[in-house]
Amino acid sequence: MHESEKKPLILERIYDSPVSEVWQALTDVSKMKQWYFPMLEDFKPEVGFTTEFTVPHPNGNQYVHRWTVTEAVPQKTIAYDWKYPDYEGMGNVRYDLEEADGKTKLTLTFRILESFDPDKFPELSMKNFTEGWTYFVKAIEDYLKK
Repeated sequence: MHESEKKPLILERIYDSPVSEVWQALTDVSKMKQWYFPMLEDFKPEVGFTTEFTVPHPNGNQYVHRWTVTEAVPQKTIAYDWKYPDYEGMGNVRYDLEEADGKTKLTLTFRILESFDPDKFPELSMKNFTEGWTYFVKAIEDYLKK
């Protein structure tokens, strides 16, 4: 595994919304399409559920994303493995929610489980994943403010 892939990425945010609203944003496909991936066709917060969709990248490539839910505790935790079937490697993203004085504390943890070989595929580097997850935790906040 590449040295940069060994340490998990952990992002924490406080949202001025109740846990139930943040949970819906993270697990209801109609809401996920608004802030996350508009091309997402299906999602269920159930262990073992798998979905696949294609995302265009600014570099011109099309990236097939395959998610498999690995943990689902309603109103608390949703986690799924994240794979690009056309490439080596696999990650896991985990969202943990906790109530904080009427607001919600979100902790996002992204771990690389199998190397994405960032020397060969720089677009799959931890630096790019960090930028992407930072963008998404802000996108959730913007969505919740609507």
